[in-house]
Amino acid sequence: SDLENDDKGSDEWIYTYDPSLFDNSGEIKNIVQSEPMTMFENVGAYAITQRISDNPTKGNSALAGYAKWSDTDEVEKLIVAQTRPVAEIRSDIMQSNKDSNRCIANVTYSAYDSDHPQDERKGIREEYFYYKEISDTEWTEGRFPAEVHMGKTYLVKYVVKDLEGTLWTTDYGIRLHEESVGKLEPDIRSSSSDIKCK
Repeated sequence: SDLENDDKGSDEWIYTYDPSLFDNSGEIKNIVQSEPMTMFENVGAYAITQRISDNPTKGNSALAGYAKWSDTDEVEKLIVAQTRPVAEIRSDIMQSNKDSNRCIANVTYSAYDSDHPQDERKGIREEYFYYKEISDTEWTEGRFPAEVHMGKTYLVKYVVKDLEGTLWTTDYGIRLHEESVGKLEPDIRSSSSDIKCK
């Protein structure tokens, strides 16, 4: 509110960007603009302040020098902009040499957070593994079995949490056929495709 009941003038948004929160190069810099940011192009910490001027001119440009700005201390916020972690599932399926009705499944899991490339655990702090037959209502916790029956369809779920506590889930479908041996490189986010086992 304005004590003199002057009209609202200009908005000024000030972003103090600090890239050092993550494994980034660059220096602290101030970004000043008249509209709030709706997208953050770089990861890091943004200390945000906003101030508003009044407009005492009532159309008289000679009074422009009397415009006053609000204090910024009461409206400071901090936003941490980050990338989500990436979780990937890949599989290699082949027929069992011992039992033609079974398949050997080599399902591999990998994850990383590009905000922490120097971290020995690639920025990932927790991993959760699940699978189930597509008709099941409940997930089985654990990695996908190394050997499974042919002719069934499975769903595999991989959930990871990064250093900042952000969770990401990847879902992956495995359908086992007798037609041919197959191998699939899934989409990073989710995939549901046939994998054939002969």
